[in-house]
Amino acid sequence: MVNQVEVPVIDFAGLEGDQEQRKSVCWQVAEACQTWGFFQIMNHGINPELMKRAKQVSKEFFYLPDEEKTRIKVVPGNIRGWSHSKFTGATGDSKLIKPDTVEHLVLTQFPDNEESASRYPLNPPFYRATILEYAREMQTLHSKILSIMWEMLGLSAEQVEKIMYVKNITMRTNFYPLRKESDPPVGVCHPHSDPGGLTLLLADDVSGLQVKKDGRWVQVDPLPGAFIVNVGDASEIISNGTYKSVEHRGMPNQTQERLTIATFSGPLLEDEIGPLDEILSVENRPRYRSDIFGNYIRSFHRRGLDGKNGLDAYKLL
Repeated sequence: MVNQVEVPVIDFAGLEGDQEQRKSVCWQVAEACQTWGFFQIMNHGINPELMKRAKQVSKEFFYLPDEEKTRIKVVPGNIRGWSHSKFTGATGDSKLIKPDTVEHLVLTQFPDNEESASRYPLNPPFYRATILEYAREMQTLHSKILSIMWEMLGLSAEQVEKIMYVKNITMRTNFYPLRKESDPPVGVCHPHSDPGGLTLLLADDVSGLQVKKDGRWVQVDPLPGAFIVNVGDASEIISNGTYKSVEHRGMPNQTQERLTIATFSGPLLEDEIGPLDEILSVENRPRYRSDIFGNYIRSFHRRGLDGKNGLDAYKLL
């Protein structure tokens, strides 16, 4: 059953106001991270025209013939590139979505690294330039939100700088094409939490995302011009459980095509993650074991998208 409660909506315009206005926004972010793990943000500073162009060039890519898209298809041992179940076979995604219902494009964004940009599609012509510009802006927005999260745990500016993991941005674009009456029933992306630090989702106006809150599913209706934000497993571990990653799932629309662009920030694979020493005490003992983030990612992928099993395996208490 889907609950009618709505996820929090936070107006970031107050960050540019006086001290009290900024403090109010920061408290709202911290509270949403603690109680929901999901929220929407308005007036975030990203140019609406850029957001529109990012969605447009993404749709133009998915509208291309399959023969063109297979030029950057996913190859064995790599999740980056274009994937579709009828071309890629039994991948982790195709186990969760019935065949022919969804396409993905996954790119790792080092915004100023030409090597990573070389994997971007050359067609449509403006895709690469648009998405590089979008990645740089998203890197800034990820940094802004993460800074607030760690400041609200009582960390100094110097301590915040040490754990800011926005050196790269990974982008996953999901496209659910318009279904025909003859198409098979639509599959559902299994409930899962995200393994990284923070996810920002740009969605079109077609609903399809659901979040688990107090054991019930809540539909997230994307607001025009907003980003949907959710906390990842790494942030729950680093905050020692103060901030909550949360289960969510994708529900393809039955009558409309749907596009989402998710950007993920998180530690580098070689970084160590664990509860921050600065927030631990006799009363707040470590609830998660520390490990190299790459080990956590490998464990996460072995378990697959299955609730919060990846995080549960790291709990101490």
